[in-house]
Amino acid sequence: MKIGVLTLPLHTNYGGILQAYALQQVLKRMGHEAVLLDRKRFSLPPWHLRPLKYGKRIINKYIFGKHISVFAEKHKIKEQNIKQRFTKEFVCDNIERLIFKSYDKIKAKDYDCLIVGSDQVWRPKYANYLLNGIEHSYLDFAELWKVRRVAYAASFGTNDWEYTDKEAEDCKRLLKKFDYVSVREKDGINLCQKHFGIDAKLLLDPTLLLEKKDYIKLFEKKQTPPSSGNLMVYVLDRNQDTDHFITQYANSQGLVPFYTNTQVDNGQIDINERVQPPLEKWLRGFYDADFIITDSFHACVFSILFNKNFVVLGNATRGLSRFDSLLSMFGLEDRMISDLESAIALPLIEYAKVNEKVREMRDISISFLKDALH
Repeated sequence: MKIGVLTLPLHTNYGGILQAYALQQVLKRMGHEAVLLDRKRFSLPPWHLRPLKYGKRIINKYIFGKHISVFAEKHKIKEQNIKQRFTKEFVCDNIERLIFKSYDKIKAKDYDCLIVGSDQVWRPKYANYLLNGIEHSYLDFAELWKVRRVAYAASFGTNDWEYTDKEAEDCKRLLKKFDYVSVREKDGINLCQKHFGIDAKLLLDPTLLLEKKDYIKLFEKKQTPPSSGNLMVYVLDRNQDTDHFITQYANSQGLVPFYTNTQVDNGQIDINERVQPPLEKWLRGFYDADFIITDSFHACVFSILFNKNFVVLGNATRGLSRFDSLLSMFGLEDRMISDLESAIALPLIEYAKVNEKVREMRDISISFLKDALH
C-alpha cells in the first residue's frame, strides 16, 4: 500500500523527528511504501509578488520607521539552515519525504492511504502556525479523495479544548471521514468523544514501536563518541531555577551533568550557539546516562526505552496532559517532581513491570496499524 504520513514539519525537535522516523520504519517493515509529507516552514514569495511585497516593507521600514526586515524570508531560511544543520542531515539520511510548499502538490493518485500523526498535530497553536491551518491536520485538502484515512496516536497536547467553534465544526466533519482514529493521550479520547462524537483508541507514540536496539544502531552507524558525563540533561525551557536544581541534584548524587541540546529558539544569542547537536548524540546520551533530568515528553519516552532512572520537571506551557498519560500508562507518575527532596527520595524504577507493559501496548498499537491497513 502506498501511504502518505502527515505530521508537524521536521526541524530541530529530536522527538518530532524520531516519531516520524519510527512510524515510517514500522510501516515499511509491514511491507508498505511510506513517505512523509513534510511542509516547508519558510519559503520566498513568488517572483511576481516580490516587488510589491518588498516595496511595501521598504516603505514601512524607511519611511514609517517600523522595525521589520525587508527580506525576512531569506533571513529565516538562512537561520533555519544553520540551526538545523545536523538534524537536517539525519532526516535526509533516514526519512523518505515529499517536501511541499502548497497542499495542492500532494496528489490523490500517489496514495492509497493517508495517516495523520503522531505528535501534537491536533493542537491548533502548533498546527495553525506550522501547517498553516488545523484543518490540514484533518486532511481537508483530501476531503474528496477516495483514500483510506487513519489517525495514528494523534495528540491534542493538552486536556483543554483550544479550538474555535469554526475549527471544531470543520474538523469534526473531516474526522467523520476517517476509517480509524487513535490518540496518544487519555485526555485525547475524552476530547474526541465530547467534541467530535468519535470513539478513539489509546495507542503508543510511534517511537515506542521500535526497540532500544533500533536506536543504538543509529548512533553506532555514525560512530558517535561517548557522552561527557553520566547525568543527561535535556531541558527545553531552561531558567535559573532549573539550572539550580540540576546543579544541586548532580552534587547530591555525585554525578557529572552533560547537556544534549542548545537554546535553539533563543533569538537573543548568537545563531552559531543555537545549532542543535546531532540527533545521534542525543540518542547516545540515553545509552550513556546513569540518570536523566528532562522536561520533554520524548525524553521521557527514551528514558523508558533505555530503562533509565529519570525525573520530569513539569512543563505546563508545553502541555502536562502528555506527561500524565505517558507516566500513568507505565505506573511512573512519581517521576514528575517539583523539588529536589522529591527527586532524591525516588526509588529505582522496576523496569521488569514497565517493559512488560511496553510490550503489551506495542502489540496493541501494531495490531491497530495492521487492521487499519489490511
